[in-house]
Amino acid sequence: MAVKIFGALDILVGLIFWVYSMFNLIGWHLIPKGFVIFLGIILLIKGITFAISMDFFSILDVISAVIILIGTSVTLPTTMAHVIGLYLVGKGIVSLTG
Repeated sequence: MAVKIFGALDILVGLIFWVYSMFNLIGWHLIPKGFVIFLGIILLIKGITFAISMDFFSILDVISAVIILIGTSVTLPTTMAHVIGLYLVGKGIVSLTG
């Protein structure tokens, strides 16, 4: 059950970050910056919690969370936002179906 909740969280964070970065690029602020920071911190905590067991994908979660938190302060390249968003959504889908 927890895996499915974390999978849904990954999908949510991936989609929210992608929408945030794409629309901020053109000047539309559809998603509040504070909400994205909150989701980034939750992803960071989740990643650190499971990275202790040296799980590769949890380490990627930590890296993704750091990039998300950086992305709230600076404009990231579009490709990086796509990769982070797709990684999180894909990981979430695998978690939900597994």
